[in-house]
Amino acid sequence: MHIIPGKKKRLRSGVCAYCDRKVFPAGSPEARANRKCQATRDHIEPQLLGTARDRDENLVIACLECNSIKGHYPLEPFMFFLAAYRGTPKFNMGEFRRFVYDLTLAGFKAARVVALNARPKPPQRRDEFGRFMRRAA
Repeated sequence: MHIIPGKKKRLRSGVCAYCDRKVFPAGSPEARANRKCQATRDHIEPQLLGTARDRDENLVIACLECNSIKGHYPLEPFMFFLAAYRGTPKFNMGEFRRFVYDLTLAGFKAARVVALNARPKPPQRRDEFGRFMRRAA
């Protein structure tokens, strides 16, 4: 992992902590030419779980593609997905969400924590005319 040396410091050129792609700051000509090479800051432990802070040891430099796909999920499922699908057409956000769901069904506990938080809302009830009913306050 390539830890960011200070949270207040600007992102510089470097390599992605996950896929080892060379990354560049947002305004650079290289990042404008290929948006996937843009440097972003990523939390190793997601802030969604409430355990992560902007501590230096929790921040890494990641390419925009890896950071977008990983999202608010823990590191372990993303690293499994990265090893399985990097460089294939299946390396995208939708496939990663399906991958996490399959891991959850298989009993992988790190994925289950986030999958339970990201459960879809139940469908709204409809009246006899097919219109959505308002929820009782």
